[in-house]
Amino acid sequence: MSGWKCLQVEYKPTAKNSQSAAVFCDLEFKQISHNQEVTIYSKSTTAKHNGEGLIAIEAPNILFAKS
Repeated sequence: MSGWKCLQVEYKPTAKNSQSAAVFCDLEFKQISHNQEVTIYSKSTTAKHNGEGLIAIEAPNILFAKS
């Protein structure tokens, strides 16, 4: 992710993805915003981390834009 400072995830809780919030916390994402419908998590992409392949994104139909 060269040139990216952080990865942000918009989490909308549903019955199917209820465990996702715990995964974001386990991967050291920080909660930066929360309301009744959406929680936004963020993780720095410039910080050193142990291991490889902590997060893999396969999203052929999603456009990622630098902000």
